Amino acid sequence: MSIFGVFSDGRMNEGVWEDMGAGISPSFGEPLCPVGYGPVMKEGEPVMMAAIEKTMREEGLSDEVFEKLSPKAEGEFVVVITVYRFVPQKKSDTSGQSSTTPMPSMGGGGRGRGGMGRGMGGGGSGRTTETVEDRVLEITLSAYSVALHHLVAQMNMRYSGADNDEAMTTLKANVQRVLGPAHCMGWKW
Repeated sequence: MSIFGVFSDGRMNEGVWEDMGAGISPSFGEPLCPVGYGPVMKEGEPVMMAAIEKTMREEGLSDEVFEKLSPKAEGEFVVVITVYRFVPQKKSDTSGQSSTTPMPSMGGGGRGRGGMGRGMGGGGSGRTTETVEDRVLEITLSAYSVALHHLVAQMNMRYSGADNDEAMTTLKANVQRVLGPAHCMGWKW
């Protein structure tokens, strides 16, 4: 499979893949799967990149987007991961234990919340005013078959914890259940 990248906040978002890619990529046989969306595409296919960005802004993730991408994919599937809300992140502390802090989604996944979200104030006792709904991570993985020219699989996951390792373990298990033993492939930019 060829992972195009992560759609978040109404656009493709390179930073979200940087945060979650290392957690999910090992289940596809790589320390970090290469993604199609980014500087290499911008340099090699700037017109295509602009057209895809425009289509995704106006229509979201559609078969038209997948069809434009499929000739450039080295894998048999083009995969796009859509993230709503926040992605749990690891944060190291001086005790040697890892802890997590949420990275909010700027757009709220179409739920009418802009800005940085609630509960992001600093200092104090560490308590925030965030609700359980503010801590929810929702991911949709869409797989488009290059050979069949249509969407063949879609996996939805909802996670309400704050542990990055647990979220990625859950995501990996769900992806393997839906796609089976898939491997990362690159792009022909």
